[in-house]
Amino acid sequence: MIKKIFIMTFVFFIFGCSGFEFVYEKSLILKELESNSVLSVGGDDIPIIKSYFRQKIGYSNDGGYLIKITSTKEETLQVIDIDATASKIDINHNIEYILISNTNDCQIVSKSFSTTSTYDSKSAGFNFGSDISKNDISKQNIEKNIQKFLNLISTKDGLRCVGEN
Repeated sequence: MIKKIFIMTFVFFIFGCSGFEFVYEKSLILKELESNSVLSVGGDDIPIIKSYFRQKIGYSNDGGYLIKITSTKEETLQVIDIDATASKIDINHNIEYILISNTNDCQIVSKSFSTTSTYDSKSAGFNFGSDISKNDISKQNIEKNIQKFLNLISTKDGLRCVGEN
């Protein structure tokens, strides 16, 4: 009897999981942009932006879409210690995105996102670890900003030009 229950349970799991599907799947719009987009990046932190876009949607040298990206990075000193060193810094990235259809020669999306992260310096002098963590925080800030843009694109009804119904 126990053997039958074990075999039935085993067969149930084998056939029950045959339609296994991942919950997270790229939207149809991101699939359409994938490896069909030309990137034009200007401003601050260009290598980080290109690398993250390559990871998320890829890009080509000749595609149906052009993504123009302009990045501005601002660092604001929040806490200045007695010895005139900054121990708390806000890093703000303002990135403007313009998505253009090359085939229809029109603009699809124009949006700007601003993301801010705070960096706490824990060193009393020059410290490589402190610089690396500052760069990591800046990279995470950029990735969060790009993800906001990709989420906006993913929720669109289609890649139609501005003013087109």
